[in-house]
Amino acid sequence: MKKAKYLISALLVLMLSAVAMPVMAIGPEQAAEVGNNPNLSIPTGNPRLDTPSGVHNLWTSVFNHWIDASKGGGKMNNAVIVGPTADVTLTYLLKHLSEYENTWIYFTQIGFTAFLIYGQGMDPDEAEDTAELYPDGIYWHFVNVG
Repeated sequence: MKKAKYLISALLVLMLSAVAMPVMAIGPEQAAEVGNNPNLSIPTGNPRLDTPSGVHNLWTSVFNHWIDASKGGGKMNNAVIVGPTADVTLTYLLKHLSEYENTWIYFTQIGFTAFLIYGQGMDPDEAEDTAELYPDGIYWHFVNVG
């Protein structure tokens, strides 16, 4: 009889938690449009999430993951370094980009500026302004999802 009480109590707690969990998981709808999440934006029709820790995520046909090198914490010590005297030149990287999918890539501030201009087609002044936000460089990781 005692076992039945414990079993019924356990099932009741399990049922209540199963009902409450989906309600707790629902977040704000249209967070970017109504301004509930200042870190979420949709600048080019693609969602972008900028976290306070320096991690930037952009979803297009390629999932892009950017991390400020000063906040990387040594997590990407095996990153491919891009530069004129580094592991890989920017020209080689852009021609053989698929070889580096799902690999961490490190750009210096100057290398990141060049990548934004030649790899992303960004205006040179805008590229320089963007790269100045990352004086220690930036790590990039991408995965083709499209």
